[in-house]
Amino acid sequence: MRVKLESSSLTGDDLECIVTDMAAQAAENANKQGVKEQLFLLAQLGYDETYIWTLLLREHLTEGTEVVVSDPKAEDSAHSTGFAGVVDKLLDERVTVIDCLGDAFDVDFDEIESFENNFKVSGTQ
Repeated sequence: MRVKLESSSLTGDDLECIVTDMAAQAAENANKQGVKEQLFLLAQLGYDETYIWTLLLREHLTEGTEVVVSDPKAEDSAHSTGFAGVVDKLLDERVTVIDCLGDAFDVDFDEIESFENNFKVSGTQ
């Protein structure tokens, strides 16, 4: 196919609309089919789970969000065991989490196992 394109004086610019349309269609199909297909598509595009999780955390974590932190994954981790706490602040590469004793720990995004935002919408319980 590349030889055919080059011999016809076609370039990447000529394929740009086709690539854009097909990528949008692949994303739409994955979104319709749910999380499994979305993750499959992202993996096919070269994104690993740690990167995807970090993007989701950056989008959803706010001050006061409850998180569960795993056992440390790095030797230089500030914490020695897993714990639950609340987000104090988001840093570039880490999240400051306050545990139930009031101690603050900077944890890596991939050390956060789960989170829950407990904000209530007005008029709901």
